[in-house]
Amino acid sequence: MTLDFKLDFYNIAKCGFYEGGAFNTDFGTVSEMMEDFQNWIIDKPLFQTKTYDLGQIRDLLPVYCFNLQHNPVTNDYLLVTWNELPFEDGNVPSVNGSEQVGSVHINLTPIPENNIPGYATYFWILPNYNTLITVRPEGQALNGHQNLKNYFAYFLRYFTRYTVFDEATESFRYSFNDNPEETQIKLYAKFETYLKRKQTERDFLINNNQDIYKIIRKDKFKFVSQETNVPLIEQILRAVLLGGKEPLTVLEKNYKIELDYDPSREDIIQIVDKWDLLEDDSDVGFKFSGQQGNIVWLSKTYEKHETSLDIVRNPNEVLDAGVLLELLSNQRERFIRLANLTPNG
Repeated sequence: MTLDFKLDFYNIAKCGFYEGGAFNTDFGTVSEMMEDFQNWIIDKPLFQTKTYDLGQIRDLLPVYCFNLQHNPVTNDYLLVTWNELPFEDGNVPSVNGSEQVGSVHINLTPIPENNIPGYATYFWILPNYNTLITVRPEGQALNGHQNLKNYFAYFLRYFTRYTVFDEATESFRYSFNDNPEETQIKLYAKFETYLKRKQTERDFLINNNQDIYKIIRKDKFKFVSQETNVPLIEQILRAVLLGGKEPLTVLEKNYKIELDYDPSREDIIQIVDKWDLLEDDSDVGFKFSGQQGNIVWLSKTYEKHETSLDIVRNPNEVLDAGVLLELLSNQRERFIRLANLTPNG
């Protein structure tokens, strides 16, 4: 069975222990973190693999290690995380999508004892290249990247070889050696990543702003309407103008807006920087004078690639991590060239 995947490449900018405001680590590497993580999960039940509890990070729900596979030849890892979904008193809430707005009933489905409702996400980690790759199968909306950042940040804080708990002060410190008396006090555990950029294409946008004459925005418009046989533009107008005064159901449509635009260099820099913070399927494009039909999309200025893998995906089952790592490893050199990855050091 062939399954399509979207791969987003992230640079691991920080992974280790840093003095306040410092860019360079005092100690700690991606390889060491993954070694510690692999040792930490040994013989643990799933519920013991979370690194933070609900409420520790802006009310974010915990993340767990579902599976971890390691290729000792390349030193690559395939990590599957389980992202917890909200539930209350042992029940998962759901609603009937065909019921009318204002008259929707909530149904509570009991969760079997010790079960954790959630969804799986997949990560291909290349420590020798300081690279993290989200591996998103077709039909899956979320790549789990933000959750993983928090997951590893808290793992570094509490569970690595360098972590020392000071019972006198009831606080954590970080030491390069095993002697707590020589613990470094003013160090901070950090795990930071950012999408790997195609810098030459970004430089082209910024340095040729004077040739841009149109800006395009692609996104999804969510609105509500009961009459799905009504023309799209009329549905949108009703949704916007009536403000939900009729019996409605949620609809989602792709849209594209194209506007004349004469940006300054600073405008382009600001747009690019703000777009970097988004993690959705929206996109922004620019048209250049003298280049008819050529559009430079911001989504294309990142190392985002696609591939097809011969892997079985059964309903309600998580993909086999060992098989997935083997299939990705078969294309490893191709992706290293495509994304222009360079070894550490």
